[in-house]
Amino acid sequence: YRRADKIELREMSVGDMETHQEDFMKLYNQVHFKADFRIGTLNFEAFLNYRKDLGDRFLLKGLFLEGKLVAFMSGFKYDSMLDAHFVGIDYEHNYEYALYSRMLYEYIDEAIARGVSKISFGRTAMEIKSTVGAFPVDLKIFIKHRSKAPNHLLRVLFSYVKPADFDQRVPYKKTIIQDMRMLV
Repeated sequence: YRRADKIELREMSVGDMETHQEDFMKLYNQVHFKADFRIGTLNFEAFLNYRKDLGDRFLLKGLFLEGKLVAFMSGFKYDSMLDAHFVGIDYEHNYEYALYSRMLYEYIDEAIARGVSKISFGRTAMEIKSTVGAFPVDLKIFIKHRSKAPNHLLRVLFSYVKPADFDQRVPYKKTIIQDMRMLV
């Protein structure tokens, strides 16, 4: 929080999004195209439609430095879960102002404010997420093609997909960790 003290964080309206559209997409693309694995690319209209159609079930906050959008965070609230979605970051300012860390803490604040019991932070940047108490949870996926040959190829392909190794940080006492794992 100290490093981000010059950062103004605010909920982004449709008008804010349209005003900052160019910076918004530039920030999104900086993160998206840096990723080792990506399935598709969202366009600006997707974010705009989330904001318009989902109302307060869609979290969208901008981080501003001297009035300029330098990062944003998005997420979805459903049932008792806050699902962290896409973020955009100006990497030139990330370290100096701890933008990504600030977003992680803001997701936690939002989860508390919205009364949810779980946050899904996604599958990237696991080490820094573990510094705020996140821990990995095994996921299951079911994919079936109509033909047998592609199913076999998919099985072989996905057998090579493994999470990256990282140093799991543990900011909690041992008893709290045991209680948290029982909630999953």
